[in-house]
Amino acid sequence: MTKKKRKNKVEQQKKKILLDSILDKWVFVKQIIDDEERYIFIKHRLRDQSSHNRIEQTVLSPEPFECGIYYITDYEIDKILDWSVNQEIIEIRPVRFDLEIGLYSEKEKITSYEQLEDYLLSMNYITSQDLKDFGDYRKKLSGAQEILLGYNSRKKSM
Repeated sequence: MTKKKRKNKVEQQKKKILLDSILDKWVFVKQIIDDEERYIFIKHRLRDQSSHNRIEQTVLSPEPFECGIYYITDYEIDKILDWSVNQEIIEIRPVRFDLEIGLYSEKEKITSYEQLEDYLLSMNYITSQDLKDFGDYRKKLSGAQEILLGYNSRKKSM
């Protein structure tokens, strides 16, 4: 029993350290579709300032249906080796999550991408400068950190 508790403490500390390195910063995920490189921009925030277990993920993507605020209640995070650049990169894999604000969200009834942008601006999830910086999904923001966004095959609904 003590061994399991220690492992959980170690895992929690590792999760905290890795998440802290990308918290409240815009990061990007690179996608290659039809030989075209494009980027998804993501910002992570703690849902509860006293815990790293629940996070909000703001997603700006070339696909409007992917954009919005995701509430993540369970996730895995690790550093893996990206062979293409021979460098370690953070991978975050949401396990339990829900699109809280977006085009297909059940919580907030958003019917257009423009309405979603207005909502995110009015609620201070994004700024008008963010929209300028991330308006062209073919350009990555200089100085932003690349991460991998994994998809967990054992996704559980909330």
